[in-house]
Amino acid sequence: MRIGQWAYVWGTVALILLALLYSWRGGQSLLFLVILLGLIIIQGTVAQLCGPTSAKVERVCNPLIPEAGTEMAVTLTITLNGSIPPLWILVEDHLALSSGSEGAGKLLFMGWKRKYTGTYYIHDAKRGVYRGSSVYLTWGDLFGWFMRTLRLQSDDVMIVHPRPLLLSSSAQTAFHGNSDVENYVRDSIMPESTSTLFGRLRDYEAGDPLRQIHWKGSAKKGTLLTRLSNETTGLSRYLLLDTCPDSYAERGFEAAVSAAAAWLLREKSQGEEMLLYHNGLQSAITLSGSRGLHRGLDLLADIRLETDISKQALISTSKLLFHAINFTSLHAITLITGTLSSQLVDTALHLNEIGRKLEIWSVCDGLGRPEIAKEVARLRKYGIPVVVFKHDSEKIQISRKGDDVKHVIA
Repeated sequence: MRIGQWAYVWGTVALILLALLYSWRGGQSLLFLVILLGLIIIQGTVAQLCGPTSAKVERVCNPLIPEAGTEMAVTLTITLNGSIPPLWILVEDHLALSSGSEGAGKLLFMGWKRKYTGTYYIHDAKRGVYRGSSVYLTWGDLFGWFMRTLRLQSDDVMIVHPRPLLLSSSAQTAFHGNSDVENYVRDSIMPESTSTLFGRLRDYEAGDPLRQIHWKGSAKKGTLLTRLSNETTGLSRYLLLDTCPDSYAERGFEAAVSAAAAWLLREKSQGEEMLLYHNGLQSAITLSGSRGLHRGLDLLADIRLETDISKQALISTSKLLFHAINFTSLHAITLITGTLSSQLVDTALHLNEIGRKLEIWSVCDGLGRPEIAKEVARLRKYGIPVVVFKHDSEKIQISRKGDDVKHVIA
């Protein structure tokens, strides 16, 4: 608890000077000023000493699990304990500041009450995991000169999930017919799902029924491909998320994380096991079902570029992709990165040659550069699906409604 001591210091100094001046010169005006200043100091002291001694704040967030860039309503209920309720109270919730919403999180209440309720809005929450956001209660005298502040430490956790890219159900369209975001993807094909495009395909063998031939995939690869029946599937999907700082331009990594969230949502709908791996992990994380999806989104909410790891210890993007060769039971591999280097493409082609089924999603700046187009053409020539995004993801919006959650700070 903090007390505005400077107000007492300056008030006492001013009172002493006025008293000395009155004792020297006298006069009704100086006497009036001495009495007035004394009364102000007294009422300020009473407001502080007789104010609340403790407080409890309940924080209710809606939606329960917000997504980055969406609006979130935070309702605070303040209960004061003490002798006399203050005339006014200012509430500052540092949750708004830590989530990147400057200017939000402040509520002013008036009147002699012991319980207040108010709501503020975080309009553009940043992806992340926010822990221990304190709430500060400030009250004081009638003039706001003598103030006291009470800090309430919070142990609750708020998780802001990344906002997923809105994937289309059509293999030819990146987004659901939204003219504002269709230009976000240029020269790309977004597969319906890993299992639909290449996860359930194999090379044609003599005796395979003609009805099981995947003509579109065969035309792209240049050889006949047979669609496997549902009974032969059920293996894992494997997501490789590149977290190397050298792989991304400005804001590109946020788009990559949003793409990873969309991948989790897409693969969860297939009802099969997923694996998530990035540069900073020792081993892949297994995810399955709704709980696995929620855990995966929680991990993506807290993921950062590996800036604290030395370049010698950091796994390169090509090595990250080559890491997938150790997983023999994988059904499909998806790499999300911000680069399309020749070394990466060579590794992808090598994995393709030894039978690994993979696709590459690249949040790449300078898509029109000849070297990028050349690498994309190399990958597609051998039937490797490539999705290239521009890295400005501000226009892509998708929201989910959630329930309220209540956190109590005592």
